[in-house]
Amino acid sequence: MLKVLFVFKKQQLGSSRIRVLNLLPELLTNGIDAEALPWPTTFSAKTGLLTRLPSYDVVILQKKLLPLIDLLLLRKLAKRLIFDFDDAIFIRNDRAGDPSCKVRRSRFARTVACADLVIAGNPFLADEALRYTKQVTILPSAVEITGVPAKKWNIDTKPHVIGWVGYGHNLHHLSAIGEPLRRLAKEYPLELRVVSNCNLQLDGVKVTNIPWSLEGQATEIADFDIGVMPLPKNRYTEGKCSYKALQYMAAGVPVVATNWGYNNYVIEDRETGLLADNNEQFYDKLKLLIESPKLAKHIGDMGRAQIEREFSIEVVGTKLVSRLVSRIS
Repeated sequence: MLKVLFVFKKQQLGSSRIRVLNLLPELLTNGIDAEALPWPTTFSAKTGLLTRLPSYDVVILQKKLLPLIDLLLLRKLAKRLIFDFDDAIFIRNDRAGDPSCKVRRSRFARTVACADLVIAGNPFLADEALRYTKQVTILPSAVEITGVPAKKWNIDTKPHVIGWVGYGHNLHHLSAIGEPLRRLAKEYPLELRVVSNCNLQLDGVKVTNIPWSLEGQATEIADFDIGVMPLPKNRYTEGKCSYKALQYMAAGVPVVATNWGYNNYVIEDRETGLLADNNEQFYDKLKLLIESPKLAKHIGDMGRAQIEREFSIEVVGTKLVSRLVSRIS
């Protein structure tokens, strides 16, 4: 049996859950003896981990950019080293200015260069990795669909619930479509539900802030009438793997997302979701779904079917197993 060790940044990070912990049961089902540990924070724990590495067939470093000495030790002791990442980690964030960009780029480049294989979450990230190695493959982030509650459609439901789920540090993405939301709120009974660790206030719009929890987020999303994923168009957001959109789609909730980055791969416009280039288009497409409940249901149903085919934990887990086995054979 193939022995695999995932080493990730922190237990609390979404990437650790989505690209590591959620996939472990699927790997075990497919005959992979997989374990996962956070990167140690003390010298003794780090020493203990490093001494164990030779006992594994494959070590997968997930998203963590290590200092040079730690990376060299990991490379020396791991039989095969895979690096997995799902964000533009070579850029600090999507705000103006990034004094640490050169440091991040340097760490990213040497991590990618010394890996036997790099697994990128989308084509943009893969292209960045290809600057430093030819051993790159793309594997999307997997979303739970088995047991996830689906949208229950009631054509007469009011107010119309537009929802957003995500970390508080990305609330400025949602605020950016404040103008079309205010216009819609003047025309229809409208509620904006924000499922997050931080609160949002938006003048002219009824906002309901709901504390995010791992256990409750799926139920909250299934109560949305429309899910939104606005993004500023920059290199940082081009690295996003469209997880919000995938979550909405898994619940059968129609999504309106910025026509940018991986959203273009995930969403077939007017079939599995709607894409918007600017605030005027966000207004038009949200209005379309509000006024066309049958279309909204169709798009929600088609989005859920796409998740089942391409982005479920079962499908993505099987693809990961195939890539791991191919590195050994």
